Amino acid sequence: MASFLFLVTVNFGIQTIMWAISSYLVTEKYYDLTGSFTYLLVTFLGYGQHVSIRNMLVSCMHCVWAARLGSFLYFRVVKFGHDSRFEKVKSVPKRFLIYWEIQGVWILLTNLPIAILNIYSNDSDYGTMLDYLGTIIFVFGFFSETVSDAQKLFFKLDPANKGKFIQSGLWNIVRFPNYAGEILVQLGITLVSFSGLDGVFKLIIFLSPVFISILLINVSGINLQVRQQQRRWGEDASFKEYVANKYKLIPYLY
Repeated sequence: MASFLFLVTVNFGIQTIMWAISSYLVTEKYYDLTGSFTYLLVTFLGYGQHVSIRNMLVSCMHCVWAARLGSFLYFRVVKFGHDSRFEKVKSVPKRFLIYWEIQGVWILLTNLPIAILNIYSNDSDYGTMLDYLGTIIFVFGFFSETVSDAQKLFFKLDPANKGKFIQSGLWNIVRFPNYAGEILVQLGITLVSFSGLDGVFKLIIFLSPVFISILLINVSGINLQVRQQQRRWGEDASFKEYVANKYKLIPYLY
């Protein structure tokens, strides 16, 4: 079984190599695909010492989520030809490197529950109430993220919607159902991992959902999207009404 330090080295090594290649080519096309590939690789390399239903389930949760998200984001950037997150940085290698290393941190922390579970599992059986709750939360989050991504993609592919913002489907419930789904995915995985660990490791794994929540709410997710939306539709009366009447992530809370 690979050590935690080895997994960290593989993770950041891949990000650095792909940053060098992408900087040379001045492209962002491989960014998300590299992230998902690395995620799958470190999960695979870390698996083996503790083989149980819990470990297999959490590993499958990680892999299904990472494969779906990575392939979707890669298809999107290829289809539309660019990713607005990187327009101003992909031609500046030093700034572009920051994005790649942040992705390394993202992989490290979101992969934390399964990495720790594979190394320090107490081999307890799957079947606690927290296990079932975590599984339900994961399924609900995965559904929300997958469906909302698909709805927005099809909306943008329709020429009739050019210049418009989406407010149908799950996007009519909250303004960012895809980010809500991703946070729930990480929370669900963490809860399923919880009963398989002892002591301080039960607390450490919660860095995963906390980190992803902070990242998506305050850094690269909602915060960035809100600024872009304001530039595009800030003076649009229907957009103002949409923002005023819809919560960002959780109905009636946030």
